[in-house]
Order: sequence, then C-alpha cells, then structure tokens
Amino acid sequence: MIKIFQITSFYSIVGLIITGLLGFYPRIDPTFFAKDIHMKIGTYTIYALFFVQAFGFFLFLKKKKEIKSSFYNTKLGIEQLKTSLKVFNKIFFVWGLNFIFIITPLVTGILLKKGSFAKGAHFHTNATCLLILIAFFFYIAYQLDLTERKITEYKKLSGINYIEPVFIDDDNKKGFDLALKFLFLGINVWTPYLILKYAVGLSMLKGFYFLPIHLAGVLPFSFLKRKYKFARLINPNYKGKIKKREKYNMAEVEA
Repeated sequence: MIKIFQITSFYSIVGLIITGLLGFYPRIDPTFFAKDIHMKIGTYTIYALFFVQAFGFFLFLKKKKEIKSSFYNTKLGIEQLKTSLKVFNKIFFVWGLNFIFIITPLVTGILLKKGSFAKGAHFHTNATCLLILIAFFFYIAYQLDLTERKITEYKKLSGINYIEPVFIDDDNKKGFDLALKFLFLGINVWTPYLILKYAVGLSMLKGFYFLPIHLAGVLPFSFLKRKYKFARLINPNYKGKIKKREKYNMAEVEA
C-alpha cells in the first residue's frame, strides 16, 4: 500500500509539473495559448493529489496502530516505542502543511480568473508551492519507508505475521533500493515531455530541458547499482527462488 501511495503521489506531482509547463510555455511560443487545458489539468490534478494525500494520511494512521501492536509482542523497552512514534508527530505537521500547499494553486488560479490576482504572482506562488510539495513528497516517502522497516523489525522480534525477506535489510539493500528510486525518476521524468510534446502539441518544447533531471536519475542509479546490487546478502531463512543466486553472498545464520 505504501508503494501505491508513493507512486500515485509521484504521478500527481507530475500532473502539477505538466500544468506549470502549460502555463509557462506561452513565454517560449507566444502563438500558443492553452488556458482552458492549463486550468482543467491543474484542477483535476489538485483534486487527485488531495485525495491521494488523504489516503496516505489514513494509511499513516494505520501504520501507527500497526507499529504499536507489533511492538507490544516484543521484549523491548517502552522508550524504544516512544522514539519510534516521535516521527509521527513530525509527519502529521508536514501533512497539515501539505494540504495547504496543495490547495493554494487552485485558489490562486480562481483569483486569477476573477482578475484579483496578478499573473506573475500566480506563477511565482504556484512554482514555490510545487517545489515545497516535491520536498514534502521525498520527506514523507522516506519516513514511510523508515516506518515500514521498523514495523518489520518488530514483527521479526515478536514472530507474529513476519514474512522472511529475500535479502537482509542492511546498508547494501538500502543502497540498492535507493538506486531503484533514482531509476524511477530518470525514466518517468520523460512523462510530462511526451504528453506535452505529442499529446498537447507543444512543438517548441525541447527534450534537452528534461535531460539534466534524467541524468540526475540514471547516473546515480548506475553507480549505486554497481556498488550495491550483488553486495546484498541473501537471507538464509528465505526458501524461494532468487535469480542469479550464485552472484550473491549468503548472510550468516543468526544464533
């Protein structure tokens, strides 16, 4: 469920990027004007992002309950649980701000349409909101991953509802997981370009505008993949099939 939330959040933010590029494009090509498309995509994307974040908020509440229930079956001290729960207070605060920055572009668009908000202010306000939402996205996605790892740790200690992973959750596995995130970014950065260039018809939009973000995704992926992919340790308790098993090392069996 966390992966679904992260992916849908990512594509919702891509929708906001597409909206922003539609609004900015007339500065590149003054003959092109797509106010209606800009407003429709922007409105639908904001609604989608709002509902996705609402879903994520309830998912996080569910994870908070899950981390408590999995902890109580371990023999760890209560202070460890308090430490694990501190992150939720930070997340709830960020999520509250998140909803504000999601709604702001819609409000400024409505005000602009009524003539009570300047175009320049609309552009700069929404660009700022977009950058903040991207930062929040990475922060929330990171915290959700940490929470899921903590739940898995508690389940392992309690022995309840624990599913053996393929690889040991060490720095090598985390490094390769990070590599896959960079690859996802490097590939999907072309989504707004392809949509705007070939579906909407922004003929003067150049691919090299998106190339730096593509490289910022694929180059770290290539480095991290070479460093961490086959450095991961196979979980000795995992009984399933593993592709290219002979290239990996087996972790030591815990006493």
